[in-house]
Amino acid sequence: MAGNAAEEGLMQQLGNPSHVDTGRIVVPAAALSGYASGYLVWRLIPSVTVWTALIVGVIVCGLVARRLARWFSARKLARETADREAIRAEQIADTKRKVSAMQFRNDPS
Repeated sequence: MAGNAAEEGLMQQLGNPSHVDTGRIVVPAAALSGYASGYLVWRLIPSVTVWTALIVGVIVCGLVARRLARWFSARKLARETADREAIRAEQIADTKRKVSAMQFRNDPS
């Protein structure tokens, strides 16, 4: 019974918008890249202070977050635009079919 309940709970989560939330990818990626860059600056450059490494890490974190957020936003916009264009193309084709059918029906010959 516990397996069935777990399966039911997972099936209810399929439409949950948090599963496609870009923050689930952007935040960890930006945090890890900021930490890694700060750590590398701290370890590889001997004259760097803790504050310099921290500032470099924060800057890299912000830049990575901004870049990833823009990338995901562009992908979402392209996907929505393609969907709208497909709907519009179907509407145009439907209109042409209807006009053609009306012309055929009203043809006096």
